[in-house]
Amino acid sequence: MRSLAVKVNKKRAEILRREIKEFIREDLTILKDDFYIYFPVQHSIMDYKNSLTFVKMDFKEQEKRSDIPRIPYDIVGDIAILPLGLEDAERVAEVLLKRKNIRVVLRKASSVEGIFRTREYEYIAGEKRTETIHKENGCLYKLDIEKAYFNPRLSTERRRVIEKINNNDFVIDMFAGVGPFSIPAAKKNCTVVAVDCNRYAIKYLIENKKLNNIGSNLNIIVGDSGSVLSKYNVADHIIMNLPFNTYNFLEKATNLIKKDGIVYFYTFGKENNKEDLFKEHIKKIEEIAGDIFIHNKRIVRSYSPHCYHLCIEFSISNEKTKNRDESKVNNKI
Repeated sequence: MRSLAVKVNKKRAEILRREIKEFIREDLTILKDDFYIYFPVQHSIMDYKNSLTFVKMDFKEQEKRSDIPRIPYDIVGDIAILPLGLEDAERVAEVLLKRKNIRVVLRKASSVEGIFRTREYEYIAGEKRTETIHKENGCLYKLDIEKAYFNPRLSTERRRVIEKINNNDFVIDMFAGVGPFSIPAAKKNCTVVAVDCNRYAIKYLIENKKLNNIGSNLNIIVGDSGSVLSKYNVADHIIMNLPFNTYNFLEKATNLIKKDGIVYFYTFGKENNKEDLFKEHIKKIEEIAGDIFIHNKRIVRSYSPHCYHLCIEFSISNEKTKNRDESKVNNKI
C-alpha cells in the first residue's frame, strides 16, 4: 500500500518514533534498509512536523490480529489508561493485561479539571489502585494519577528542554508537579527551585527526590508561584508549563529571569492560520515582558481539533534584567 513516510537515520529512529508515535500508521509495517528507518505516517503530521524528511513508499499491510486493540491509550508506570467513553473497555483490558508491563487498566472518567489539572478515572480491570512508579528519560516518578497531573506524552518535550540546560545552571520550575522537569535538571547538578500548590504533587516530588538520589540542590516549595518566589533573584531557566493560566504568572517570571536567561512559556493556540498561531501570543508576552528575543517557538502536540499545545522560548532584552544583583543567585531561600 502506498503511504507517506518519515525517513530517519537508524541512530535517531527510536527517539523520533516516540516523538511522532501518534502519527504512525498501525495498519502498515515499518520498513528499514542499511542506513534508514521508514515510518508510515498519517498526512496530518505535515501540518506541524514539516522539518522532517518525507517520502512516499509502498508498505506491506500489518497482519490483522484480534488480540491487539486498535485504540489510543496511555501508559503511566504499569497503568494503562483508556480514552474517555471507550466502549467494550473490558475486552480491551483483558488483552492489555496479558502484557507484562501492565497490571492496572483504567478508563478516563472526566476531562482535566481544576487548578491541579487532575481528572477522575474509572476502574476497569487488574489491581485496584491509581498509584504507580513511572520511568522516563532515566528517572523514576512515583505518583497517584488521580491526585497529581502527569502526561506521559510530553516525555519528548521534557527531554528537549532538559538538553538545553547546562550543568550547574539555576532553574526555576514554577509548576513542578511530581518533578518531570525538576528531577532531571537536578540530576545535571543544577540548582533547582521546584514549586507547586498541589500538596499531593509536592508529597510525591519529595519522594521522587529520594527515589532518584537527588541532593540538596533541589529545593521544593509548596505554594503559589506568584507569591512564594518573591525571595528569589535571577535564574538561567524558568519553566512555565501551566498552559491554561501561564499569563497570570508571566510578570513574576520576568522579574526572576536574568539577562540572557530563557523562559519556557507554554500555552494553547487555536488554529485560524498556521502563520498566526504564535503571533498573538508573542504580542501578549511583549505587552507584559517588554522587548523579547525568541529562541524557539514550536507546536508541542495537537491538543484537540484545531488547537495546539505551544512552547515559546524567549529571553528578555529590555532594561528589566540589566540592573539585577546576580551575586544573590545563590541566596535561594
